[in-house]
Formats: sequence, structure tokens, C-alpha cells
Amino acid sequence: SAKISYTVTSSPGGRTATGASSPLTVTGLTNGSAYTFTVRARNAAGLGAASSASNSVTPANAVPAIPSQLVATASTLSTSAPTVTLTWRDNSTNETSFRIQRATNSVFTTGVTTFTVGTNIRTYTDTAVAQKTTYYYRVQAINGIGGSAYTAGVSVMTAGRLPLAPTNLRKVTQASTSISIRWNDNANNESGYYIERSLGSNGTWSLVGTVGANGVTYTSSGLTRNRTYRFRVQAYNADGTSAYSNVLSTFTLP
Repeated sequence: SAKISYTVTSSPGGRTATGASSPLTVTGLTNGSAYTFTVRARNAAGLGAASSASNSVTPANAVPAIPSQLVATASTLSTSAPTVTLTWRDNSTNETSFRIQRATNSVFTTGVTTFTVGTNIRTYTDTAVAQKTTYYYRVQAINGIGGSAYTAGVSVMTAGRLPLAPTNLRKVTQASTSISIRWNDNANNESGYYIERSLGSNGTWSLVGTVGANGVTYTSSGLTRNRTYRFRVQAYNADGTSAYSNVLSTFTLP
């Protein structure tokens, strides 16, 4: 009788493929596992006997698919050190890790640093970046066979860093026309400090002085006798200003 179709069956697993002629592709096998195969022919009368088993074949791992949709997001300006967070789409099912490259030029030849994350990971936060610097990133999927192509590179500029706010603003001395104040310097990146003053409990704040980096004292002079004054202090640098210190309310002597 005329043959109508052929069925190939794997051993182990019993995975099958059916078609009218050779070659046939059996899917769903496990990479790295050995298989043999038999063939049976079918016609109108039914299914024939199986052939003798083929030679043993071990499917090889394939190189994983390239990731996609890589996005690099810089942290916002704050008192914390800057970071860059990467996200990407995992398009493979057989990767064992992802390799991330960072560089300081778009062709990845200068300042190259490599990071590795595990299988199925789709995000990474880079905490080892400098302030106000442009970086380039790309990602590839890796397994025991090799690596995918890299994603297209993406660039991002990191934020600066604001100074920490001063604390414990306090009076040092007071006289009839002057008040000396002191505060704790908590910053290591300030350019200086702004000192603001207001008259009374509801007066308008005005900038009355500045001191340089690491300064912790200020004397406000030319004040009116026997009056209440409020003070507050703020650190600043090229990136902006800190939060204010606590408000100090004090008074001049009669």
C-alpha cells in the first residue's frame, strides 16, 4: 500500500513528530540529554512496526536570544550618592546570566566595567558611578554555549549631590546689638552656608550672611536692643541647597 505518513518517536520522553517525508523535527527535547529515535510508517491499513533505533543524539544548547528594550534611568538629585538603574526585556529561555557593560564612550572602548546578574534577572542598579558623568550601557544574555549579541547602547547622565542639612543650630553668645550662633556641619560637599534671619516670631526671612565650606559659626551684628530674632541655616553647593536647619529663636539684651 502507498505510505501516507511517518511518525518519529524519541526515547526517552516519547516526543513525536509526524510528516509525509524526511526530514522531521522533534521538539520539546532537553538540551544536554541523549536521545535515540525510531520511525513508523502509516498507511490506510494502519501503523507499521517501528524501525530499529537511531544512533544516540544529544541536542546542544543554543546561544540565548538578545535582550531588548534596555532603559537606563539616573537617580534624581538628592543628598544620596547618584545611581543608575537599568531595565531590559529577557527574550531567552536558556540564559544562565546577563552581562552588563558600562563605558564612558559610545563604542565601549574607554572606562569599560562589566557586571553580571543571574538568570531571569531583568534589572540592575549601578551604585559605582560618579556625579554628573555620562555613561553608556549595553546588555547581553550568556549561557554555556556563548553570548548573544549586545543590545544597542544607551546613555545616561548621573545626577549631582546636594549637601546634608546642618543641625543643632544654637546660640553661643548674645549682646544688646549682636547674637552669635553655631551649628553642626553634617556635609562633606558643601560650598558654604546661607544664614537667614527674621525679626520676631512672624517676620519675613532674609539672607543676612554666608560662610564658607566647613564654617560652623556666624555673628549677626547691628541688631536692635531687646528684640526677638529667629535664625536658620542652609548648606549650598553647585547642585543646589540643603534643607534648613532647625529654627533658633533668641533675643538681644536690653
